[in-house]
Amino acid sequence: MSKEKRAFTLSWLAALSVLLLLMCTPYENDFIAGYLVPVFFIIFTLGVGKLRYPFLNLTWAVSTLCLLNYNQNFLQGVLTEYSLAFILAVLISFSVCLLYMVRIYHRSEWLNRRWHLQALTDPLTLLPNFRALEQAPEQEAGKSFCCLRIDNLEFMSRH
Repeated sequence: MSKEKRAFTLSWLAALSVLLLLMCTPYENDFIAGYLVPVFFIIFTLGVGKLRYPFLNLTWAVSTLCLLNYNQNFLQGVLTEYSLAFILAVLISFSVCLLYMVRIYHRSEWLNRRWHLQALTDPLTLLPNFRALEQAPEQEAGKSFCCLRIDNLEFMSRH
């Protein structure tokens, strides 16, 4: 793991821990319930592109469990079963959206890697093309290779 990714992961975990600590403390505060819950969702949305699927899924499950068990500030002002059902529906819908966003992001990254590799090969012969040839000296320094380029090869193949 690179230093930047490690720093992001640690700062993301620290921010999440502070938010969970504030929302799960036993004292009641209107500002915590009103302003920190959207920040909690934003923190998880920021983690979609940077963190792995199992890690994000596990931290979301643990965080949701903590919020529902120690709910002094998270569920403050919830007096009826209808408002509790609404909050649980919001958590469920955000869970589905979060998992879907992570899945879409990782699939698009996989497709980008696949298309990049396909752009480096000729579709007919499956041999490296000129783009791959441009990258070859960088990747294989100290080795020699030969390139034979014949202009108008397709013209000669027709006749």
